[in-house]
Amino acid sequence: MVGNHYVMGIDTAWGKTGSYSCAIVLDRRTGAQVAELHGRPDLDELAQILYDMHVEYNRAYLMPEWAGDEDEGQYVVKKLVELGAGPWMYYRDPDKRQQPGFVTSGTTRPYILALLEVAVRKKAIVPQCRDWVLEMMSFVRDEKGRPAAAEGMQDDHVLAGALALRALDEAPMLDNEVVKVTHTWRKKDERSEYAR
Repeated sequence: MVGNHYVMGIDTAWGKTGSYSCAIVLDRRTGAQVAELHGRPDLDELAQILYDMHVEYNRAYLMPEWAGDEDEGQYVVKKLVELGAGPWMYYRDPDKRQQPGFVTSGTTRPYILALLEVAVRKKAIVPQCRDWVLEMMSFVRDEKGRPAAAEGMQDDHVLAGALALRALDEAPMLDNEVVKVTHTWRKKDERSEYAR
């Protein structure tokens, strides 16, 4: 929608088997899902598709996963920066513009998944994809108590959705519908009821 602002959570994968790459776009004002990508394109093609979605959705604020120093998804994140999406992307150190992407670890992953659970329960986001809903319904705690997809199921939508939700809090505040390039913590307001 012209004049609307959006965020995009991105979970990258590689190869032709196993996990899928997934991106979920949310309306910043309503939390409604408005678009998604789900599949196994080659990494260069994935980066281009994500960039095109970023542009189509009014320079959506990007929250890509940075799973680790040896992860193939780094290529996608770095390619997005090269394509010009850098000013609309989450950085771990925004002042120095170092390490683009949200690092998922043993502490950050459970945290963003807990935020997603609360947001779904309080209806702060509105999933529109049947597969996303099915993945959330089959997301359980494993034998070690860690949140994960049930055996034989996927979690690509779940992680992309959790990253998109996190992007709602991390995206720069808007000033006359212009996105500021500096990143600041979002103040709690009516758009982030789950954060209260």
